[in-house]
Amino acid sequence: MTTPLIPEVIISFPVYNSSEFLVEALESIFSQSHNSTSIILSAYDDGSTDDSYSILQSFRKEHSLPHITFLINRNENRSLVHGVAYARNCAIEFAIPHLTRLSPSPIVVFFDSDDIMLPTRIQRQIEVIGDDSSLICGSCFERWPSGSTPRYESWHNSLIQPQQLYSQMFREATLAQPTWAMTLECFQSNGGYTVGELCEDAVFLYGHILRGGKLVRIDEKLMKYRYNPLGQSLSHIGWLDLLAVRAKYFEKMILEKHVKDKFIIWGAGRDGKRLYRALSHKWQRRVSAFCDVDEKKIQLEYYHPPPPYRCEIHIKLYGSR
Repeated sequence: MTTPLIPEVIISFPVYNSSEFLVEALESIFSQSHNSTSIILSAYDDGSTDDSYSILQSFRKEHSLPHITFLINRNENRSLVHGVAYARNCAIEFAIPHLTRLSPSPIVVFFDSDDIMLPTRIQRQIEVIGDDSSLICGSCFERWPSGSTPRYESWHNSLIQPQQLYSQMFREATLAQPTWAMTLECFQSNGGYTVGELCEDAVFLYGHILRGGKLVRIDEKLMKYRYNPLGQSLSHIGWLDLLAVRAKYFEKMILEKHVKDKFIIWGAGRDGKRLYRALSHKWQRRVSAFCDVDEKKIQLEYYHPPPPYRCEIHIKLYGSR
């Protein structure tokens, strides 16, 4: 009986002006408990203007492990930053030629240069994913510094039922991107990241599910996910831009599959009306009412959207006819 091959691992490691946190992030990779197969650590510096690139080079000279191949590439044009989606794609592309032909489908682990992997992260995600190319695998996380975003951390880590990963995906990404891992086949079948797309993480996640992909989360804290207001992962996307992306995929994934005629928006306050305005004209016309349990929000019997919308929509109390 032959022993199954353990997949190789690619760590996609985008770097941009992260010199303050870089050594700590790299040390956490070199401290992983998993050492039974090769790891290709592929760093792509997207034109940093600080000393991130020299830190990468110095760390590679001073640290080596037989199972880790440390690749460093960069965008030489520092005046043109392509963004984190481009850097993640490049890191993976530069790693592929270094894979061996003996490995089953390699696993891609995403890791931002200001975060910290806990020691068992890679091992646990390999165990869960195996060779299943339909999965995106995430985990719980510890926000760092502690208490930075307590409500977000608490909400995310409380999603203990598998179905919640789908039922709440239009509220926030139910798998935090810095915790993602998947097979290379899964990444490539999704077309990689769309460079220049707003909310590229959400677009990738929704597209994966639309193509029949699955989500799974390890209910263990395998990452210290840093709150860094200057980091690329936040990318300063406006709330309304994010809502527009969510509404677009809500139409594709929910409304087009399940609504044959009219539907009601739950919530007669600000958020419900923002959702209405984010919908395409086709689906705005199918909104028959706003519904709420808060009597203060239904004092007006009808909602008249601002121009260019020309209609009135009934507002009613939940349970009324």
